[in-house]
Amino acid sequence: MGQADAGQSGDKSRLLCEKIAANNQRRQREGLLRRLPPHLSEVLSTSPCVYAPDIDPVLRRFLPIKAEGIGLSPPTTPPGYAFTEVGWEHKALALAAQVERPTSGQAYLLLEQPTSLPLFRVDFRWAFPLLGDLWDACRATRVLALVEERLLTGVVIDTYCGYLPDDLGPAEVVYEVARWPVGGA
Repeated sequence: MGQADAGQSGDKSRLLCEKIAANNQRRQREGLLRRLPPHLSEVLSTSPCVYAPDIDPVLRRFLPIKAEGIGLSPPTTPPGYAFTEVGWEHKALALAAQVERPTSGQAYLLLEQPTSLPLFRVDFRWAFPLLGDLWDACRATRVLALVEERLLTGVVIDTYCGYLPDDLGPAEVVYEVARWPVGGA
């Protein structure tokens, strides 16, 4: 087999893997919609989605979250950006609620690890007041992102196993909360 044949074979394999990943995300989306309460599933069932492989460049704009900012190489620090780690779920949700909401804007909504589910495209104004309900929907995976598509506003809650000596939560889970804009941040 020549180099050109190997390249074509590699392209076909990559394309097949991408299609498998996107189909898996579609199946997982349907399962999620069946589990959600009606006030969420009715809206999300008609929301457009971003599937693999198109999801990766979008996620790289706002994941991972760090004290320095959002996204990859180098992180971006949106105006009014704040990053906090806490040991309690209720504290994480209270921090998320500090976001100053935009008057309008399409947003990306991530309710699970992106390898499992697509990104939903929703109206930020619809989703923001429902952060608690959305968190309940993804509590098992402990990741939630609601980010306005131009990165003007956002909230991301992610977790890792550990503890904070000055905020020791009962579950040995640290909640990382990135949010922007926050007044005074």
